[in-house]
This record gives sequence, structure tokens and C-alpha cells, in this order.
Amino acid sequence: MKWVAWQNVMTPKDLGGMGFGSLREASLAMMAKWWWRFKEDRDGLWRRVIWGLHNNTRSWNFIPVKLSMPGPWKQVAQVASDLEEMGLDLISMFRGLPGCQSQISFWKEIWLFEEPLFRKFPNLFEIETQKNAVVAERLKVEDGVNTVSFMWSRLPMGQVEETEINELLAALNSFTLGTGSDKWNWRLESLGIFSVKSLKKLIQQLSFTDLGLEFEWNKWCPIKVNFLVWRLIQDRIPTVIALQRRNVHLPSTQCKLCHEEEETTLHLFGSCLIAQ
Repeated sequence: MKWVAWQNVMTPKDLGGMGFGSLREASLAMMAKWWWRFKEDRDGLWRRVIWGLHNNTRSWNFIPVKLSMPGPWKQVAQVASDLEEMGLDLISMFRGLPGCQSQISFWKEIWLFEEPLFRKFPNLFEIETQKNAVVAERLKVEDGVNTVSFMWSRLPMGQVEETEINELLAALNSFTLGTGSDKWNWRLESLGIFSVKSLKKLIQQLSFTDLGLEFEWNKWCPIKVNFLVWRLIQDRIPTVIALQRRNVHLPSTQCKLCHEEEETTLHLFGSCLIAQ
């Protein structure tokens, strides 16, 4: 007989559940780690193999993938779509830290502001001829001074475009490029390093609702005691009264220990002298 809904068992402890979690959340979070590794482990042999198999010079993706090619990398690439169905944008959780000879996408990846430049400056992006340009093609340092170059289909004109170009140039001129290779920052962690736990926690917040149980897990007690009390405060213990509510008919509803009151959770764990 099932006493607690499985959804409540999977619900995180800080939301009132038992905290079992789900395999789907863990799977999505662990596959997302390969996105982080692909961005950070630029010299790895495995990354060069993936790049050689999946890179397409005619289009741009945050991580390269050919959907026509089956295999585990295709499943890894589809994590973004799975998270998007939950309302999460995986790409927005990465922030690029451009270094010298940066290969970070100038328009399509987050590095200068809190959003990609193509979203912040849509009118400028519209007249850009090389929409897949990297930072190194647009921003260079010469004699300690930032040099900016663009390739427009036409010069920016009008108040909106001029406002956008002035704001963009001001940000680029004050930006400091790194001295080493590109680095990445994971925006869900204060240290900027990817962790499965941080993404899994965010997924859980969107997948589960607060049960509203005022219960604090006690680390000093055995886990089975915590589980028992967690069920107890929800009246999910197979007492005689609870069984009767589930159409299990017994000869008597009296407490089998003291025979003085009905066997409820409150009586059995609170007022029964024999149980005490």
C-alpha cells in the first residue's frame, strides 16, 4: 500500500519532500557537464575528435553537432532543448572571458554584457555582414589601446542605431582582454566553476512545488527516524484510523496497546501511556 505520493518522495528536502530526486534531473545535469568540458578542455583529444566530426563551417552552434549523425554526442547536444522545455536556457548560464586570439562568438555568446550582443543590439546585428564573427575579429589590442573594427552592410544611421553603436563602442573601449586563452564562467556558482549540483538544484526548483511542510531534517538522528517523523507529520502512518480511511475494515479502532482511545498517529506517538 502506497502511503506517500512518489512526487513528494522525489521533492527536495528544502521544499518539504524526502529528497530522493529523479534520474532525469541527474541525467540532464551530468550531460550538461559535457558542454562545460567542451568549452574548457580545448586541448583534449576527445574535443578535437568531436570538433572534427561535428563542426559545420556554414552555421554556428554553441557546441557543434550534426543532428544527422547518431551517437551519444547528439544526446548531449539535445540537453539544451530538454532544459528549454522546463524554462531554462543552458547557453545563458555560460559567460565567456575572452583572452588573446579569442574564439568566443562576438555576437552570439555572453561575454560583454549579461546577454548576447545580438539581443542587446538587434539593429546593429541586422546590418552585420559576418554574424558568426569571433571576438578576435572585432576587438584587438594595439599598443595597449583597444581597436574595434566592424563589417557593416551599410553604416549605422538613425537615432536607434547610433545610440546602440555608441553604447557598444563605449563598452568595448573599456573592456580588458585576458592574456591567456579563453576561459568560461558558470553563472550558477560563485566561483564560476560548473557543478552538477548547482544545475540539478535549479531544475528541481522548477520541477517541484513547495509542499508546505514545517519539518527540519535532523542530522543527529538516524535517517530512518527522520523518514518516520516526516511521514508522521503528514499522517502517512498505517494506524488503524488511517487504514479505515483507506477502506481497510478492522474489528476495532481502539489502540491495541492501551485500549483507551482510537489508534491515531497523535495518540500512538503522543498520548498512549504504553507507547511512551
